[in-house]
Amino acid sequence: MQKLSVMTWNTQLYEQGNNVGERQKAIDMEIFMSIVKVIQYQLEKENSIVFAQEIPYCSNITWREHELYTRINEIFPEKEYNVIWNMTSKNQIMMTVAIAKKGIINRDKNGFNDNRCVSIKNDILDINIMGIHAKAGDIPNYLSDIKKRFP
Repeated sequence: MQKLSVMTWNTQLYEQGNNVGERQKAIDMEIFMSIVKVIQYQLEKENSIVFAQEIPYCSNITWREHELYTRINEIFPEKEYNVIWNMTSKNQIMMTVAIAKKGIINRDKNGFNDNRCVSIKNDILDINIMGIHAKAGDIPNYLSDIKKRFP
């Protein structure tokens, strides 16, 4: 019998190297690498998918590609992994990312997709999955919006 192994994690990585509130948070490579190691461990399981929330895309200090986003692309290269996320703005600070070894997931173009939600398909089990990271306090409204589009 086929099965999936799915992990979802609010990494809080977008805070590193960005202004958060009144102050800038430094990038802590030790924390970053510990998160990467857990993701790598999870992805070694058969048919494994990781939904990582709060992955930085753009630095809100320089408005260029965030250093940690660059590192994630180096660690999970396109030739070995599917890394799926959604671009809603060129100044997007954070996003939810789906990561799996090649051949396990594909983008669900008909699913609900924004920077906080990524929809994927797993063809092995013929199942669609969404990784969601709704804003605190706004979860009922966010889920209601999704339900309106996808009853």
